[in-house]
Amino acid sequence: MVRNKMKNQSLKEFYIMGCKVFQFMDEDGSYFESRNQLYYDYLLLTPFLPKGDIHYVDIGARNGDSIRELVPSKDRIKSIVCFEPNPEEFKKLEIVSKKNGLESSLNQFAISKESGTLDFVWDEKERNGGLKNEISLSQTWDSEKKFKCLCWEDFSDDLKMKLSKANFIKVDTEGSDIEALMQLNEIIKKNHPTIMTEWFPNTEEKIKEFCNEFSYSVVDPETRKAPTKWCHNLILIPVK
Repeated sequence: MVRNKMKNQSLKEFYIMGCKVFQFMDEDGSYFESRNQLYYDYLLLTPFLPKGDIHYVDIGARNGDSIRELVPSKDRIKSIVCFEPNPEEFKKLEIVSKKNGLESSLNQFAISKESGTLDFVWDEKERNGGLKNEISLSQTWDSEKKFKCLCWEDFSDDLKMKLSKANFIKVDTEGSDIEALMQLNEIIKKNHPTIMTEWFPNTEEKIKEFCNEFSYSVVDPETRKAPTKWCHNLILIPVK
């Protein structure tokens, strides 16, 4: 495999809705070309957060680029539980959580249907990847890694308790979102949390099956309507 050069990142200070936010960004500024991207990410998520207390779960938390969107809603956040298996990204996640004053339960492993040190595909330049499987291998990656994974049965009782009140789940695992969510099926059945997931290529049927089993409708967060074409993110809303 040909390795792309990893982008250097540094911690930067931004403002969202008058709130100071710390986030790692590529030093060449390619992702945050303008403040519009910051507001886009924030506005995409905010309408779907619970109206009262927020119990947030982030599966595939990377360097904290999702939890920073919670800073303007900090007064309503009661718990944050994050999962990120890559040690390099996990270190940044710890820094972002602390710098933004977000008290979080940070877990350095991926959620999988089996526990162990499993194979991952990885993009060095974009700093993301997922479990090596038929879905992820349908895309191009430049390296492979091994990371720790745990299934629900091997979660500690303390972690299960922290997850027990989850009412919003964001999951982005590059092709294994539904498999990760199925490990939390007890919580999903009990709490019916709103879910933000990625529409990864070749996962349409899995998403449909999940929504049918757990009674969810699918919304494009940009239009706030049922998607009529591919969109990167999907919001799964429990059907009352």
